[in-house]
Amino acid sequence: MKSLVLQQPSLQTEDSPPTFGGFGFILKLGRKRNMFLPQDRKAILQGIGLDTWVEQEEILDHPARIKLVAGGERAGKSFLGALSIISKLDEFEDGDIVWLVARDYERTRAEWNYLTDILHRLGFLIKQTKRIDPGSMTIACGSSENPGTFQIKTKSAQDHRSL
Repeated sequence: MKSLVLQQPSLQTEDSPPTFGGFGFILKLGRKRNMFLPQDRKAILQGIGLDTWVEQEEILDHPARIKLVAGGERAGKSFLGALSIISKLDEFEDGDIVWLVARDYERTRAEWNYLTDILHRLGFLIKQTKRIDPGSMTIACGSSENPGTFQIKTKSAQDHRSL
């Protein structure tokens, strides 16, 4: 089982990269390379009425395993965080877990809402909790011959022992 962690920068450890002014997120990906072609992602998003900026596409398409994204308010960081998970939909297998981790549960709300909206529009969202403290959603993955589900869960760093 592999996992993908979308981490708010305030949760830095000694060996994590620095952040700028507390804005942004750190995306840590598994070792498997993105198999979703950029034009496939763009076509799928346009099919449900969403579009990305060139700068967001550059970040999503960059091969780095760990990416640090910084920007001001309303710069599209949370949307980009959700898209980073959407861009990996073809890589998730039955039983995988994606963690949305932040200082507190409320700071996962923007990514949670974007994911809920996008996954619902795509038809992959099977179920989700109404609350995000903690929150969990079940997403369809696999193929018609080998169907499965993976989970997206929220986590708070209020109690660092639970991380």
